[in-house]
Amino acid sequence: MKETELIIWASGTFLTEHLPNNYDIWTDDQFNSFLEDHAWQPFEEWNACDIYQAIEDLATDARLTFFKKERLETI
Repeated sequence: MKETELIIWASGTFLTEHLPNNYDIWTDDQFNSFLEDHAWQPFEEWNACDIYQAIEDLATDARLTFFKKERLETI
């Protein structure tokens, strides 16, 4: 799974709508607006930077937890 796919997957935990496939070509203003406009209620007061950090942290945890585990199970 690509990093952008993990980010899109993780975004669903913090946003009311997943990031779209083309989010990585948006301007910073478009990206930040999307994050703040689609923040799930518990995160509505968070700024875009904090929301994205949480999304990125979850994506990293998933990659390290699930994909590392998959590799170990196939050895």
